[in-house]
Amino acid sequence: FDPLEYRHPIVEPFAGHPRSGLLTTPVWRYYQLAPASATTSRVALAFHTGDPAIVDEPIERGRSLLVATAASPDSMDQSVTPPQVWTAWPTWPSFPPMMQEMLALAVESGMNNRNVAVGEPIAGSIHSTVANLPLTIVSPDSRELRVPLAIDGEDSRWSFDDTTLSGVYRAEYGPPLSTTQLFVANVDTRESRLERFDADLLPSQFRQDFSAEHSDQPTFPVTRGAGLFRVFLFGVLGLLLTESVLAWRFGRTN
Repeated sequence: FDPLEYRHPIVEPFAGHPRSGLLTTPVWRYYQLAPASATTSRVALAFHTGDPAIVDEPIERGRSLLVATAASPDSMDQSVTPPQVWTAWPTWPSFPPMMQEMLALAVESGMNNRNVAVGEPIAGSIHSTVANLPLTIVSPDSRELRVPLAIDGEDSRWSFDDTTLSGVYRAEYGPPLSTTQLFVANVDTRESRLERFDADLLPSQFRQDFSAEHSDQPTFPVTRGAGLFRVFLFGVLGLLLTESVLAWRFGRTN
């Protein structure tokens, strides 16, 4: 196989692990795929000949992963004599982790619209064309908001953009479906811009020359514990010194 610089998510975990066997997988037969240029498909893994081995394409709310060779050691090319095995990949160490990565990507694609950043709209659909199906969105602060459904073929779709609070949003469908879908609005994890700020643009409450002399608020004396701590420390040192002197003196007397 040719990992194509490990750019695709299902191939990326194999980078830096040449002993995984991905690059040495024996393949003798495969279908020659030609992804259409007008689609959003991309080649995730290629054969050493340059032909696509795995093609990935998002379709509607799901994802298609097409493998050009066999996934079973029992697959035989009956057009030749004797019959030829397609590939030894199912017995190769790279096969199980590749299947896990493909499954994880396929499942993840269906959950992408369930996790959004605060302020981004959430949207859903359900396989139903029931007229006037009630839908209520319950926000993290327990507000209940009615959302209209739009029928699209055999599905009913909706969208909700009031996601100003982070947390879990529940989409509750009324009878006859009586089901619930969960969505999460997460706080944006991008780091804020660490830039210098002009002090003159700050409100007066935050000016740098603010002091108690210019404040109308009462001030309170601050108790400093450093002096008492020093007295206690010197007292302990004095006791240790006295104990040492007394022990030395009584030792000489004896």
